[in-house]
Amino acid sequence: MVSWESLVFFTGASLLLAATPGPDILYVLTRGLAQGRRAAIAATLGFVCCTMVHTSFAMIGLSALIKASVTGFLILKIVGAIYLIYLGIRMFIDKASFELSNQGKPSEIKRIFLQSFFAGSLNPKVAIFFLAFLPQFISADRGMVWMQFLELGIIFMIVTLIMFTLAGLCAAQIGSILKRNRKIASGMRFGAGSILCSLGIGLVLNDS
Repeated sequence: MVSWESLVFFTGASLLLAATPGPDILYVLTRGLAQGRRAAIAATLGFVCCTMVHTSFAMIGLSALIKASVTGFLILKIVGAIYLIYLGIRMFIDKASFELSNQGKPSEIKRIFLQSFFAGSLNPKVAIFFLAFLPQFISADRGMVWMQFLELGIIFMIVTLIMFTLAGLCAAQIGSILKRNRKIASGMRFGAGSILCSLGIGLVLNDS
């Protein structure tokens, strides 16, 4: 079990990190602004599930292997970037998904969930972040290291769920007002696609 002191510090750090602008929360904001509340929540849940994937990777050491392999890191980064750019291009050409009549459909919500899950899972920087962040709050002396990883992963997942949901709902509310004008709605679609393409390009160009 993680000590109470570590849990308090970890929760505080997680809140700050979740509120810091990054690709994940920008994706949620983009979906909420362009496609409404259900899309924002679906994107949030995708990233929340992705959190447990990266926690598991850090726990079993896969993230360390990614960090140690320059080629593996580069390949995963390129794949993740291509996927983000693909999602951005889809926003440019897929007008139907942004029609009010199609928003909230189960098939569309499922697609957004899977897209956010894969977008987060394919980002090697997230994997390395978890590898560097979680062990700082884990003590081998307290035993059951895997359980400590699990506890911290669940806390980070809950914090992410709360922060991303609030941000996504706010964006959706703003979007619902702006979309009353068809020209603005069309501009939002292109803006959302541009953001995702920019995130993908930035992932490749950023060497850190």
